[in-house]
Amino acid sequence: MQILYDGECPVCKAEIGFLKWWARKEDPINYVDISKGEYRPEDHMGITFEEAMGNMHAIGPDKKIYTKLDGIREMYRATGFGWFADFTELPGIKPFADKSYDAFARNRFKLQGKTYEECVNGRCKIPDKK
Repeated sequence: MQILYDGECPVCKAEIGFLKWWARKEDPINYVDISKGEYRPEDHMGITFEEAMGNMHAIGPDKKIYTKLDGIREMYRATGFGWFADFTELPGIKPFADKSYDAFARNRFKLQGKTYEECVNGRCKIPDKK
């Protein structure tokens, strides 16, 4: 499985850090920090940088692409937290969980004090101090 994540997003970085620490060894996961400037869509099923920066993407071992909260659910299943993924799919929980993720994804740049354009064009790098 490949997990595409924004390593400049503090929440995303913390979540990935925890999952890397927790992940079962028998489940090989390739965590791809798309913010490093080395991202190549051709290595990740054609998912563009802008698409990957826009919301969560996970690529399953079967090459199926999961996006948004479905991507997070698959990531959690692969790291031993399937129970949490299953919980977020319960009938009364799923609509709320999905909308909450969408709101976070839409506003995460503001939470970092940046704009989407700054992140896409500048790849969310911290400017050099002069």
